[in-house]
Amino acid sequence: YRERLRSVETSGRTALFGLLTPALSRLPAAERAELCDQLDRLSQVGLDPFAFGMWWIVRRNLRRLDQPPRRRDQLGQDPAAFADDAATLVASLIWTTSSGDDARRCYDAAMEASLSFRAIAPYPGGQPDTAQLDHALGTLNSASFTLRREILDAATRAVSGDGRVTNEEAALMQVVALALDCPAPLAGTDD
Repeated sequence: YRERLRSVETSGRTALFGLLTPALSRLPAAERAELCDQLDRLSQVGLDPFAFGMWWIVRRNLRRLDQPPRRRDQLGQDPAAFADDAATLVASLIWTTSSGDDARRCYDAAMEASLSFRAIAPYPGGQPDTAQLDHALGTLNSASFTLRREILDAATRAVSGDGRVTNEEAALMQVVALALDCPAPLAGTDD
């Protein structure tokens, strides 16, 4: 199955993923908990950004099934509470396509247009690791929709900063949008 999945284009894997989540939600609670444990072990083998995002969303969705839904008034409205995590997410995306000084310039350009975060989300200084990204996505999920949308906009600017969005980058942004429970922002431009 692994080889068959690798042969599917990234956008096709995103569509397959959309079918997977509802099927997994029908598993008994004990099997969902075991699957989450297996996913946690899998995350330690060094996943690429797209696979990490898919792993994160499946795990989050499985865990949500056993929790009461959050009400809108339980979501955070203060950008300062999410600034470091927004910086981690945006920097992680930038480091998938850039490095060094170029990454810093892309980060600054992406965050400059963010009214809520530009003055309070300092550049992390290097490529965040998966543990930092895992924490950031978990924290950002408790932000208001308005703040999550603004973070997704900054992430989109980071990925599209070179004026071109590859199919792989668009698929990665779809995964980020799913992780933030926001509409997907980009379509790829590969021929």
